[in-house]
Amino acid sequence: MLLTRKKAINQLKIYSVELQTDICQLAQASIEINNLTSQIEIINQNLIGVNKLIGQSKFQIVTVNPPFFKYDSTSNINLNDRISTARHEIEVKLEDIIIESKKLLDNQGLFVCVFRPQRLDELIILLNQYQFTVKRIQFVYPKLGKAANTILVEAKKGTSNNQMIVEEPLIVYKENGQYTKQMENIFQI
Repeated sequence: MLLTRKKAINQLKIYSVELQTDICQLAQASIEINNLTSQIEIINQNLIGVNKLIGQSKFQIVTVNPPFFKYDSTSNINLNDRISTARHEIEVKLEDIIIESKKLLDNQGLFVCVFRPQRLDELIILLNQYQFTVKRIQFVYPKLGKAANTILVEAKKGTSNNQMIVEEPLIVYKENGQYTKQMENIFQI
């Protein structure tokens, strides 16, 4: 819904793909409450193969907030299936997401991802493997004096001009627990 506030995007059709039905229903309710049903369509399915439903090579931007953690038989996962599916690569892996994004994006389309810094090397390797070039990275810190716990990565499909920009750090909270001015600007508070 934040994307609809951006001038370059505010008139474009947005598809939101969500695997979990209950999360999908919550998102749909928010879209209806905010009168965005003509702009945002929720698709309740796994991301893998969604290009067959909504089209190939037709999107300028794909944004993803994938599961952050790998999954295997030794993983310490949450007993709540909704949380474990959202956080761990149980239903979809990072590579699956990049492959599907490549199918969805037009030439020179942008892949924008929220991820964990601990897996940045893997993300860059996979993006390069599927002919994406990382253009921008921003490290996100919960507050000053803490380690970055999130990264924002923008990669371009089908380009080899490797001039990556590392943006200034994004700090989420002030010492008093309120959002920083940077975050207020993002949320347009």
